[in-house]
Amino acid sequence: GKIIFEHPQLTSSYPYLVRNDWIGKGFINDADMLVNEPMDFSRKNRMYLTDLHQVLRSVIFPEAVSKEQRFNLTADDYRFVY
Repeated sequence: GKIIFEHPQLTSSYPYLVRNDWIGKGFINDADMLVNEPMDFSRKNRMYLTDLHQVLRSVIFPEAVSKEQRFNLTADDYRFVY
């Protein structure tokens, strides 16, 4: 219960690197229509560090987060992860 280290939150001003990640031959768009060209993944597959931190907390310290934020892991799952 005793804080051993504390540091104020920092925010990065660095922009995401420009990527050119076109994959596949086609995809279904938001209007459920087939688009016959590769899908641009350059703005997908990214997560904020705060979201990754929350996932880690939910897995390693499930009692530290609300029940809605916990994963439905079994005791065997936790043994495997640890």
